[in-house]
Amino acid sequence: MVVIISCIAGGLLVGFLIGWLIQQVRLNSKLNELVIEKTQLQKDLEADAERMQWLELTQEKLKESFKALSADLLSSNASQFLNQAREKLSEVLELQKRDWGLQKEEFKGMVDPLGKNLEELDRQIQEMEQKREGAYQSLIQQVTQLGLSHQELQKTTLNLTQALKSSTVRGRWGEVQLRRIAEMA
Repeated sequence: MVVIISCIAGGLLVGFLIGWLIQQVRLNSKLNELVIEKTQLQKDLEADAERMQWLELTQEKLKESFKALSADLLSSNASQFLNQAREKLSEVLELQKRDWGLQKEEFKGMVDPLGKNLEELDRQIQEMEQKREGAYQSLIQQVTQLGLSHQELQKTTLNLTQALKSSTVRGRWGEVQLRRIAEMA
């Protein structure tokens, strides 16, 4: 009887641990996917930063080119050329700003859901850990209760054995104890 109960308790414990391990593997797999996606998004952000730096350098080169060109043409029609150059430069800058703003919004749209997914995954892990802790405590209580029952059964069995060995007490007391053991089983 004790062996069966021990096997059942051991089976429950092993089943619980296997389920917990499977869930951990799934969560780790999902976490790895999210980390890979985050890494890719960070690489994209770095590439966008490099493009922005290139655009700034290009802008500086354009400014320098316009300055050099304006110095050459200043003698013929300085004010007209400067106005045209400013307009062109403003157009180029406006286009660059719009493109950068769109890319920034697209990137934010990709990163925000990733952050939400990570928060949800963290919340699920915390919930699962709380459930696991509760189940573990329940299992400990059941095993403790099983141990106490086993000790009580051993005491009763020892008393019965001693009573049955004594010829003077065998009679009525033995019958009562045997009936109690049968009821407990």
